[in-house]
This record gives sequence, C-alpha cells and structure tokens, in this order.
Amino acid sequence: MIVILPIISLTLITFLGLWVYDLKEAYQQQDSIPFQKKAIFKYTIYSLALIIGSILFVNYDITEGYLSFTEYGLYFFSGLISLLISGLWFQHINKLDMYEPEKPVILFLVFASGAAASFLVFPISYIFKTFINTGFDGNFINDLFYSIAGIGIVEEFVKILPILLLARFTKLLNEPFDYLLFGTLSALGFAFIENSMYLYRSELNAIDGRALYASPAHMILTSYICYQWAMAKFIDEKYRFSKVATAFLVSATAHGLYDFWLISESATGFWFISILILLLGMKIWVRLANNLVNISNFFDPKVRFDAIGNKYHLSLYLIAILSFTYVCKSFLYSSHDANDLLLHAVFDYSFLLAFLGINFANITIIHGYLAPVIERRSFSIAHFFPLGINKKNCTGIRLKLFISEKQKKYHQSERLYSQLPVYGTLVRQVVFNGDISFYFFVPEKQIMLNDVWSDCFLITNLDADRPLSSKRSVMAELYGLNSSADLTSSVFTSKMAKRINLVGSKRAISSNNKE
Repeated sequence: MIVILPIISLTLITFLGLWVYDLKEAYQQQDSIPFQKKAIFKYTIYSLALIIGSILFVNYDITEGYLSFTEYGLYFFSGLISLLISGLWFQHINKLDMYEPEKPVILFLVFASGAAASFLVFPISYIFKTFINTGFDGNFINDLFYSIAGIGIVEEFVKILPILLLARFTKLLNEPFDYLLFGTLSALGFAFIENSMYLYRSELNAIDGRALYASPAHMILTSYICYQWAMAKFIDEKYRFSKVATAFLVSATAHGLYDFWLISESATGFWFISILILLLGMKIWVRLANNLVNISNFFDPKVRFDAIGNKYHLSLYLIAILSFTYVCKSFLYSSHDANDLLLHAVFDYSFLLAFLGINFANITIIHGYLAPVIERRSFSIAHFFPLGINKKNCTGIRLKLFISEKQKKYHQSERLYSQLPVYGTLVRQVVFNGDISFYFFVPEKQIMLNDVWSDCFLITNLDADRPLSSKRSVMAELYGLNSSADLTSSVFTSKMAKRINLVGSKRAISSNNKE
C-alpha cells in the first residue's frame, strides 16, 4: 500500500491541475469561439452536473427502492451497465481507427463473437480441471499454476479466437491498427458477459472493479497479442508464429499473475501487485495503440486526433457510468445502500479515472515512429506513474521567430541574429533523438546558415508553461538539418541535425506579418 499511495496522490494532483490549466488556457484564448461553447468548459459543466445531480436525486428519496419489488431489475441493470462499460471503451478506442474506419456491422459482429466465445470458458475449464485435477486450494504454487494455466491461458485463447477466425476467413485485417481494434472488441465482448455476472452477484457494488479494472485489463492483455501479430505482419515477417505464440504466453502469464494476487488465499494482502500490473499495462497499451496508428498504411496527414479533448470525453463518460450505477442502486435498494456504494467506489474510481485520462492524452501521431513499449531504464516505481504530460499539438501553427533582449546576451550565432525575425509554419510533429516535442519548421524566407538546409529546420519548446502556439513569447531551440537528413521523414537523429541557437517564438496571427 505504501508503494501505491505516492502514485495515487501524484496522479490525482496532476490530473486536477491539468484540468484547471486547460480551463484557464481555453478562457484566455482569443478566438472566435466563446469560452462557454468550448469543449473543455462543456465537459466541466456536464461532469459537475452529473456528480451533483445524481447525489441530490438519490438523497431526496425520489428513487429509493422504486424497483425493489421486481427480481428482474438487478438482472436488467447489471446487463445494461455492463453494456455501457464496454460501449464506453469501444467508442473511445474506435476514434483511433481514423484512416480506414470499419463498418459498424462488422464491429458489432466482432463484439458479439467475443461475448459468445466467453461461454467456451466453462467447458474448457471443466476439461482442464478434470484432466489436471486442480483448482484454487490455498497452496501458493498450485494457485499460481492454476491462475496462469487454468485462467490466463484459457481466457486469452477464448478472447483471441474470433480474431483467428477473422484472419483466416476474411480480408478485414488490412491495417496494423485493425488487429488491436478487433482484439479489443473481442475482449470487450468477453468482459461484457463477465461484468454482467459480477455486477449481479455484487448487487452493483463492483462497478469500480468492472469499469476501471477488469474491462481495461481484458483489452490490454488481448491487445498485446494483437500488437505483436500486427508487427510481425507489417514490419518484420520473420518468425511470425513464434512471435505471436510468445506474446500469447506473455499475456496469459500476466493475466494469471493479475488474478492470482487478487484471488488466491495464499496471496492475501498482496492485492496491490495486481494494481501495479494493471497500471503498467495501461501505459503499455497507449504505446501499442499509438505505434500501430503511426505505421498505418492508410496514413493521411490531414486527419488529426484530438488526444487532449478525448481525455475529457473519456472522463465524462466514466463519471456518467458511476452516476448512473449510483442512481440504479437507489432504485433497486435504498439511498443508504447507494451512498455506501459511492463512498466505497469513489476513491479507486477517481484515481484510475485520472490515471487513464493522463495516459490516454499521450496519443501523439507521428507517421512512421515506433516508440519503445517500455522505457529503457532500470526498474523503478516510475514505471507505474502515468506517461508524461502531453503538450498541445501545434501542427499547422504559423510562428514568428525573433531574438529578445535577454537572449542577445547568450546569442552565439550572429548570422542567424541578422536574419531574424522570420515567419514560418510548423508543418508536422517529429521525433529527434527519441524526443517527440520537436516540430518540422518551414520558414517563409530562407535562413542562410553554414552546413544546413536553408528552407527547413527543427524546433522545440523549452517553456514548460506555454505551448509553441502561445501568443505570448516562448523560449525555443532551433536545429538545422544537414544533407544526410531525409526531409520526408518524421524521425531524426543527432547525426542529421545540429543545434543552432535559442530563439524567441510566438504565434503569428495573419500572413501579412502583423500580430
């Protein structure tokens, strides 16, 4: 628990701080859209309305026990809430399939196949227990083996089965992200059935565990198999079967370990290890999805993904599901029972909502770039913190580069100084030495410097508080590209570029050089 507390505290503080920062930035922006009509303002109002409205609704005894007379009410709401959970995750992930979207009927059939396949768990588990003659008995080694072999392998096989059939009998898997999308859908179909049962048995009290633990865990584990499958097909076809088989065993083992620390009596008190596995998995999933979108064979630079807006959209939907479950609990039982549900769920729910929001805002589309799935550093608690804060995408912004009086003291390039100010456009986001905060900058007039191209540069923001799109001055760093650089690429190294100097930058409003 001591390991979890700093992660929880920093995540919640960061998420709330980002929300306030984004609200402030939207309020200060001088554009044609009134603040009251901006998405961040609407998400904030809707979220507050859901939270406050549901609490008032339940505690004014309007709903208390209204459906307690029928035994079918719990069945209905368990199924409905489970469907909403799967629908929430699907619509969020489907937004990443932006270059070659799939037909809704195909998506529904894959989801339904995953739900139907979930019932295969029962006969397969029965056969496994009959021949192996094992199950949970409180013995550490036995329970660990059963968690991996009897749960992990069985459930991961059942979830990947619809994708195996798709690959064998259709041509739908024609884009790298399709593998992850369909794998996620199958997993969400499986989770829909499982969530319905757990919500019913817990009288809806398991809402935080099903919406924010089980559903993401299922889709993360299956997604890893599908990611390696897609990479083996589109990037390196050598040893495709062994790569997919290895990924399957890794996912099955992770699945088993996740369940073991939660379920086994021999692991009592170590439930936090399962939480750490889930947190690491959430970070990895974002990288998997981002990488597959980046290598899409249907890539279109005109299509943009609003990662930050999507973060608040996800948060709003998660709040809506908790509020709806809270009201349903009051309908079926009493306001007292509903308040107990809310009090027990709100802490975990708030933390994971924040963790997911920060992570999912880190989708950064850079064509051709494959980020490392896990950070290359010694194992530490930092692996379980959310991904870094993603700054606003500034692609397409017109900038003015200049030298301020303060920067003149440290200026090392008199030739550059004599040619500033210069106006230009941030054409696309790029990677320089693994850093994704760089942009490909094209000036409107050539900047003549030694040994570098005069009509294109790399630029990055050094100001943590303001994006390059800010109308106020921002400290930036300019790099020149040499003849070894492929100017059509989005990935550059230090061999292809050299640092020129610090410059001032601010957004230029019009094309006639007037701010």
